[in-house]
Formats: sequence, structure tokens, C-alpha cells
Amino acid sequence: MPNTEHILGTDYLGRDVWSRLLYGGRYTLGGAFISTLLAVVTGSTLGLISVSSNSYFNQAILAVIHAVLAIPGLLLALTVLTLMGQGSLALYFAVGIAQVAPIALVVRSASQQIGVTDYVLAAHAMGSTRTAVLRRHILRGIWSVLRAYGLVVFSYAIMNGAALSFLGFGDPGQPDWGIMLSEGRNSFRVASWPAIAPGLAIVVTLMLMNRLADRLPR
Repeated sequence: MPNTEHILGTDYLGRDVWSRLLYGGRYTLGGAFISTLLAVVTGSTLGLISVSSNSYFNQAILAVIHAVLAIPGLLLALTVLTLMGQGSLALYFAVGIAQVAPIALVVRSASQQIGVTDYVLAAHAMGSTRTAVLRRHILRGIWSVLRAYGLVVFSYAIMNGAALSFLGFGDPGQPDWGIMLSEGRNSFRVASWPAIAPGLAIVVTLMLMNRLADRLPR
């Protein structure tokens, strides 16, 4: 139970919940950042390649993206993680790969909308190369969309990473919030805070990220 010495109490092994919550946040948020970075870089690259390639290659990439989108993100991450094995790096990679297709579709759609604007058409008419237009106009134009959607992906990465850790696919030696939640449920009737604290941390963080994404200028 919470007391003056342990503000959130201790777990079943006598470890301070508040200290583990702060320490575990480094792994949960840091892992989500790695997953988001992987998803944004890979997805943006695929989306831009799709827009700038010929029609056949474009349709092939689009077909793959839609096929992957038909699979729920958590299920896709679980499949990748099953193939790669247990561990923190494998978990971060699996969560990131699961978000590549949505980002690729968002980047592709935003790039197509910017590609038909007057200033982009004028740049083509003035003889600018496809690479120059992509670098000077398309990338600048999709930045605001990618920034906002990146926060949404970061929220998904936190949620999916915690869910997979809760299911036992994380590293037991790293006290991330999902593992803390899984350990806390075993003693929930005796001491509820070891489970409530990481659960609240996940919920509050997701709410803050989504609120921040809504406030960003498009």
C-alpha cells in the first residue's frame, strides 16, 4: 500500500512501484520512439517511391500496402515477433513494421495532393527535375501531416508495445509498463497499485499524445 516512504507502494517482491514506473517509462517511451522512427522512415520512403514511380510499380506497392492494412496492427506485430523471437529489440522492430503501411498510405495521399498544386506544376513546367520537386516541395508539404500522424503512430507504438510486453514477448529484465502491468495483475487483490500505476501511465500518455497531435497545425 502507498505510504510516506513508498508513494505508490511496493510490488510483490518489495520493489518500489514509483521508481520502477519512472525507470520503466524509459523503456516504454524509448522503445515506442524507436518503433515510430522505423515506421516513419520506412513508410515515408515507400510512399514517396510509390508516387514518383511508374504506374505498374506504383500499383504493385499500393496493392501490398492495402494487403498489409487488412491485417490488424497488433496481429501483424505479433506475427513478426513470433518469427523473430523474444526480446526488446525484436519487439520494437515488430511494432514499427506494423505501422509502416499506414504511414506509407498517408504519405502517398498527401504527396499526390501536393503534386497537383499550382506551384508544383509550375516547377515542372520550368524544367525542375523530379528529384528537385520532391526535395523542395513535396517533402516540405508533407512535413506537417507526417508530424501529426507520427504522434498518432507513437501512441499506437506505446499501446502495442505494452500489450506485447503484457503477453510476455518483452524482456523480463526490463521493467517497462507492460511487464509491470502483467506482474501487478497476479497480486491485484492484495495490492492494486502495482497494476493500476502502469495502466494509468499508459492511458495518460496516450491521451496527451493524441491531444498534442490534434493541436498541431496542419
